[in-house]
Amino acid sequence: MKKGEAFRVARDGLLKNGWVPVPYHHNWELVGIEHELEQARIVEMESCAGDAPLCAFNYKKNGLCLHLITAGEELPDLRVYRWSNECLQDRK
Repeated sequence: MKKGEAFRVARDGLLKNGWVPVPYHHNWELVGIEHELEQARIVEMESCAGDAPLCAFNYKKNGLCLHLITAGEELPDLRVYRWSNECLQDRK
């Protein structure tokens, strides 16, 4: 995975390498790209910012975590922006 890579390409690579999407249950009405991601069955979407074109996604593999941030306003345009090994529960 590299910065600027298309989200779909990066996601496919993660899944092929054993990373598992961490489903996130939203307690708000999804709008815009969040709704588009839900329709595409991308269950690991944590949230998308309302004030910037950034979305967060979470994955796990063998007890490790991957927190992925993308930039872009529509699913076909999403690009890898940054990532860390931070777990979702560590940020709550």
